[in-house]
Amino acid sequence: MPNSRVVLKNVGINETRTGIIDVIRAMGGKLEITDMDPIAKSATLTVETSDLNGTEIGGALIPRLIDELPIIALLATQAQGQTVIKDAEELKVKETDRIQVVADALNSMGATITPTADGMIIKGKSALHGSQSQHLWRPPYRYDDSHCSSLELQMERSNWIEPKLLTQATQASLMIWRL
Repeated sequence: MPNSRVVLKNVGINETRTGIIDVIRAMGGKLEITDMDPIAKSATLTVETSDLNGTEIGGALIPRLIDELPIIALLATQAQGQTVIKDAEELKVKETDRIQVVADALNSMGATITPTADGMIIKGKSALHGSQSQHLWRPPYRYDDSHCSSLELQMERSNWIEPKLLTQATQASLMIWRL
């Protein structure tokens, strides 16, 4: 969303779980970390509207962001160019083939994602839309916000994106990971 800013306070930043921060920055995302608490391993994250670029994600970074790959795939659909996720073959042997599920869900919304043996190739700058797969929008769980004590959204031109689409995309990314 143009000219937007999201501030997340008291977010866990354990170094074994911060791979998504590295990816957002590698894609050119504007992400600032402030108010670090080294004892609690938490901080305030501020993310601003950014022009993202495709990137390659793999190797030692994968264990630090394995659970965030669905939202990273969603981000990659909005990046210029191609994003390659590799070395994530463990996602194929979980409860479901999560690589295929992520690709199918986002492709049904207009993305262009090709699953591979150990990840996916995402062609960027896709215009996403609602999906006919309505079951994706009814997650059988409650969102757990216990990892974040407050959220501030500061947006301009909020009519730029249809709120329902943003809600559906967010719910889809959360739902895919729980399948």
